Amino acid sequence: WSSDVCSSDLDRVELVVDDAGPGLPADLDVTGRGASGAGSTGLGLSIAARTAEDSGGALVVGASDTGGARVAVTLRTD
Repeated sequence: WSSDVCSSDLDRVELVVDDAGPGLPADLDVTGRGASGAGSTGLGLSIAARTAEDSGGALVVGASDTGGARVAVTLRTD
């Protein structure tokens, strides 16, 4: 995996994490409750999304350039 911190605004910071794993389902809903068991995403992404939203930010998931998953979290710094 790789990560990058980039700030495009003085009042926000963005953390981007890419991995080379199998990726995430295209229909993944990070705002809902995660499932448990084999092949599930669990609760981690939904907790992270809620935490980001509560701070005025956002969490976005998608495909990375490496073929795996990309998770980008934007948080307010003020």
